[in-house]
Amino acid sequence: AVDTDFTAKLVDVYPDGRMFSIQDGVARLSLRNDVTRSRPAQPGKVYDIDVVLRPSAYTFREGHKIALLVSSSNFPRLVHNLNTGENPHTGTKTIKATNRVYSSPEHWSSIDLPNACP
Repeated sequence: AVDTDFTAKLVDVYPDGRMFSIQDGVARLSLRNDVTRSRPAQPGKVYDIDVVLRPSAYTFREGHKIALLVSSSNFPRLVHNLNTGENPHTGTKTIKATNRVYSSPEHWSSIDLPNACP
């Protein structure tokens, strides 16, 4: 697709399986270099993007797990992406986007979870 979103949600997974959101973020592919100027993507091309989650103070209790949920939407919290490059508030056509997150020496993915406490 010429546009799509990548969303990330950091969650606390309780021992009983319940999940609670701590922080989330989104990167719109068409705004990958400049949030003031939309540029369509070339379908099939690999792009480097950063999904930034705002800083937060949180302690994971013993027995809990950290999970990162990666998706292409966080609707209705965030406006949906039509994947067409049209304005999401006025556009009427949507298309399906196939997104990939790579994990290879050429195209690697990572997460940085800074530890503020020793």
